[in-house]
Amino acid sequence: MKEMNPVLVKVRGVQKTPEGEENTIRTEARGRYIFRGGKHYVLYEEEGLSEVGKVSTTLKFDEEKLTLLRHGAVEQTLEFVPRRESRSPYRTPIGLLNLTVRTEFLGMDLSADIKTLTVEYSLAVEGIHQSQNSLFIEVAQID
Repeated sequence: MKEMNPVLVKVRGVQKTPEGEENTIRTEARGRYIFRGGKHYVLYEEEGLSEVGKVSTTLKFDEEKLTLLRHGAVEQTLEFVPRRESRSPYRTPIGLLNLTVRTEFLGMDLSADIKTLTVEYSLAVEGIHQSQNSLFIEVAQID
């Protein structure tokens, strides 16, 4: 069995509301990476996502699709496939929200030691449009 390689994961999310407000969130964490069965997997712990506990995040991706899974204080699965809409529940300590994402763009550079992913998508909560979003992810191998 292949070993998981240590990586540094940098995530920058930009959210634009219909009113024109723009919010940027940055996360940086050490994690683990493996390429198995034609797919890339990145696992890391997110700090500050929930005030009531840890959140383990898994990114699973290939050239056509990115899946983001969160477990722990929140439970979430988001699928990003270009020009497709996906629905998923988002379980928080406060309650359940139904999310819909429509992926407008999914770009990746997976050839180098530093893997980059870019996602452009719209987000609706309980069927109501909330924001246009950009997600920039960088996964760099640590020696």
